Amino acid sequence: MSVEFIRAEVAELTETHLERVRQAARASPRGRARICLHHGYADGVQEMVVGFTRHSYAPPHRHAPGRSESFQVIEGSFLVVIFDEAGHIHRGIAMTRPEAGGTFIYRLSAPLWHTVVPIAELSIIHEISQGPFVEGGDDLTDWAPPASDVTGGMQFLDARVAAWRAA
Repeated sequence: MSVEFIRAEVAELTETHLERVRQAARASPRGRARICLHHGYADGVQEMVVGFTRHSYAPPHRHAPGRSESFQVIEGSFLVVIFDEAGHIHRGIAMTRPEAGGTFIYRLSAPLWHTVVPIAELSIIHEISQGPFVEGGDDLTDWAPPASDVTGGMQFLDARVAAWRAA
């Protein structure tokens, strides 16, 4: 994944930054890119603009108790999926731009299994989470494919979403 830090005391993003995120996400093998507004992985608040394509996969995960995350949609659309302990969808939150009339801000403050299922070809969000960022610091499931299996992960999520919508 492409990661860029803006290490300024006052960070500003323009359309030029969003275009860089779009291009980097499209070029990334994982289909994701981010521009970080925080200064480094050790910061207590991790604030970033994240772009992801329809062909990206983030495995279901959960954060430690006391940690939270929030998303605000800048462009595109996706489904935030909350799973039960067995890996069945408990809840889905359709996210889209404010002018589309749907949910455009989400916040999770409980250690629930969750992931993002892209709907649009490309989506961009403003994400805020508690730091520090620790690679491998989230719990991963044993009922979903690992991040390295993008095709299997997307098939898994598509099947779970289809079953949930049919129920």
